[in-house]
Amino acid sequence: MKKLIMLLGLGCMLFAQEYYYEYGKKIEVQEIKNTSNKSPSKDSQLRHFTTSQGFKVGVKDEILVVCVEINACSKTLENYSLKSVKALSSNIFLVQVENIEDVFNISNSLYEEQSIKSAHPNFIKQKVLR
Repeated sequence: MKKLIMLLGLGCMLFAQEYYYEYGKKIEVQEIKNTSNKSPSKDSQLRHFTTSQGFKVGVKDEILVVCVEINACSKTLENYSLKSVKALSSNIFLVQVENIEDVFNISNSLYEEQSIKSAHPNFIKQKVLR
């Protein structure tokens, strides 16, 4: 029985979906692999995903963070390995992570901090003409 539980847990970890929080709800995303033979461009640091709602989004190595309190948020951000922190307003920050592969893990960890009201990757969305 213990082996079965361990195998199920390992299987879940292998097929774990990436996700982010939007308005308190967990939104799962699935990466769209580049199947074209194009050479890497200046957007090689851009990963493409489809959300569980069917939207296609691009994700860079940036996270938008909205803080509850400014001083507490600054201390919280210092606890993470971030490439840069840029203040967009008194309580909104644009943080850059060291590795684009960590953008969802770090944004989810930040979201769970008490001093942070909201944190999600800085999405690049496709322009829609009306």
